[in-house]
Amino acid sequence: AQYLGTVIVDPGLASQLPVLHWFVEDPYAATTDAGTRASVYYAPRGPASGALYDNVYVRRRGVTSKSWYKKSYKLDFNQGDFFAWAPGQPPLEEINLMSTYDDKAYIRQPLAWETYRDAGVPHSISYPLRVQQNGAFHSVAILVEQPGPRSLERQGLDPEGALYKVRLNSFDSSTKGLRKITRLDEDFGDLKAAIEGAHLEGEARTRYLYDHFDLPSIVNYMAATTIIGDRDWGHKNYYIYRDTNGSQEWSILAWDKDLSFGRQFLQDQGGAFNDVIWANHDPESHPLGCYTNSELVDALFDTPSIREMYLRRLRTLMDAFLQPPGTPQNQRYYETRIAALYAQMWPDVHLDAQRWPVAWGAAQTFQQALEILKHEYLAPRRVHFYQTHGPEGAGTGPPLIPEAQPARPQ
Repeated sequence: AQYLGTVIVDPGLASQLPVLHWFVEDPYAATTDAGTRASVYYAPRGPASGALYDNVYVRRRGVTSKSWYKKSYKLDFNQGDFFAWAPGQPPLEEINLMSTYDDKAYIRQPLAWETYRDAGVPHSISYPLRVQQNGAFHSVAILVEQPGPRSLERQGLDPEGALYKVRLNSFDSSTKGLRKITRLDEDFGDLKAAIEGAHLEGEARTRYLYDHFDLPSIVNYMAATTIIGDRDWGHKNYYIYRDTNGSQEWSILAWDKDLSFGRQFLQDQGGAFNDVIWANHDPESHPLGCYTNSELVDALFDTPSIREMYLRRLRTLMDAFLQPPGTPQNQRYYETRIAALYAQMWPDVHLDAQRWPVAWGAAQTFQQALEILKHEYLAPRRVHFYQTHGPEGAGTGPPLIPEAQPARPQ
């Protein structure tokens, strides 16, 4: 930091969202890969409680999203002066301000991360906020914590464990499409052994999976990912972590949740810019179709006992989050949370829609997009899982998804 101090907050600025004030001498430079330096002011408990962070590195982030005119940004805070996002919580070293341009409902990313949190899955901190740039309204963005040693430690995981980001890899190579995040003084030999073990055959592979993978954690992650309908992972968009100094087992950590709750990347229909919602579009919406091209997940589902664990956990998470058709509206997990987010966000979303009008697909208001999420994803998803593939249906064969977990299992 070159400067210490505070900012004078506009008394006319009213928002129910947390407000991040961003001051940058060259706003265009922040939209480039090279990036620039900026100052950030954030007050999680109101304007009088904030902190000024000076000389923060900021750049655009993403791959396909780099070309969007409403961009996503990465903010990397300085050592010893990390981002205090909430009172009493460990501060964050690096955050992402994720664009909502591909999500007319705005809330898919925080709703996905909250599902992981409430399911007990390792997750990134995520919530919507209002961004002011140089004293004027800039956008509504989604804050997402960047995975790394500090996020591991926050969740009770050893920050000295091996962490890899999977950029483009079907768990078939330890040399391509991967970035090593921790233990940089070591080679990729630990991951190479795990990949080879997952490609064994028969009983040898089963033993290896049980001995070297944190199956409860992985099963929980996959079941929660199926609930939120995200198939944009398997060959990319996740981290793999090893508790190197402890159990030595591998687990999967989530990443990049914009294409969730029915949204799909369809190359022949505008890529991410399409209005298609898949909730019961098998095989992609099938309970066992929760991923794309992962030889690790192939091996897990090919092992009957692990597949049974997954389906058992899927049903438990269905009952907690999706809930059966006919559940009263005021008792539904997702509908209740959507209503709360709408009430909190709509005034700022109105400003955002004027500042960054969506130029793809059918015109939708914020409220209309949320209704589509509820009626074109959540409602048919319940029927698809509870009836089409579950015991509540009238199928001729045994159901894939089991009955509800007994309250007092014997």
